[in-house]
Amino acid sequence: MKYEMQTDKPLRDLNDQGENHDMWNTELDSMRKKEVTWYKAAWLFVECYLYRRIAGSFVKTSTLTRFDPFTTQKQNITLWGNKCDLSLSGGTSVGRLGSPLELVDQLVAKILVNDIDEAVKLINAADPRRIDIALDNAGLELFEDLLFGDFLIQSKKVDKVIFHGKSIPWFVSDVTNNDFFWLTEMLLQSHCEEVKSLCLRWKEHLEAGAFKFQAHSFWTTPFDYSLMSKYAPELYEDLSLSSLIVFKGDLHYRKLTGDRSWPLDFSFTEALRGFHPAPLLALRTLKAETQVGLRREVIERMQKDYNGKKEWMVTGEYAVAQLSK
Repeated sequence: MKYEMQTDKPLRDLNDQGENHDMWNTELDSMRKKEVTWYKAAWLFVECYLYRRIAGSFVKTSTLTRFDPFTTQKQNITLWGNKCDLSLSGGTSVGRLGSPLELVDQLVAKILVNDIDEAVKLINAADPRRIDIALDNAGLELFEDLLFGDFLIQSKKVDKVIFHGKSIPWFVSDVTNNDFFWLTEMLLQSHCEEVKSLCLRWKEHLEAGAFKFQAHSFWTTPFDYSLMSKYAPELYEDLSLSSLIVFKGDLHYRKLTGDRSWPLDFSFTEALRGFHPAPLLALRTLKAETQVGLRREVIERMQKDYNGKKEWMVTGEYAVAQLSK
């Protein structure tokens, strides 16, 4: 596969029997009216294809069919999260920073769209009393997601929080079933009684159905979310039962908006192109040149600060919290 990529070979059909095998090959066949190579096909499709090929290489074995080649990296990030999650600190080791609250105050200016207050109003009025979270990274970020879910349950804002992860190893650090349950089991071994007590409560939430982890295979297809009702109608229908769906991370945002080169001030809701099973909140640090919903004054400021160049869209330095009701 490395050779195929380096020499820009055509994307070949999947020859394993992994999930959505036929769906992938049908889509590849339909794309071949144009050149479908590693460098010439749509970038988001190629990225997804890469990770599906990696997963497929293990499916074809007799003993490693469920092997996750990224497990060690994800577990190390969990164990060393305080120092490793440099995305929270702009590249500076967290150990050298002051109060996290002071850091958050400093980063407020980096949030280009902030609809959090409106999202909180939706949560406070939640009916049905269910929130869905489409997860991003394992490790420290997953821990924070579980804390948020626990707060929603303990404060009686909602009765159920459904966490959506990936069914196969995906984009290195995305949360899988094993990552989700490994974290809670690992933290139960903590010498800190408060942490152990917290994790025991999470286990109770899972047993009672207040917490639920799901990993639908649609999340690891190449399709953007405007096609969910076509390829995964049961997932779309399930999400429609939520009061708010929180999509976390750059990849979810790219799939929400089709990874297209929209005008920066284009409506976020219109960029979803009909995908709207329930109100949704996209939380994202910008790492790709796809962005919508910016106010004109924000666009002008970014263009001035970066001399009309687009570096600000790919560094992960800026963030958005965008709501579509």
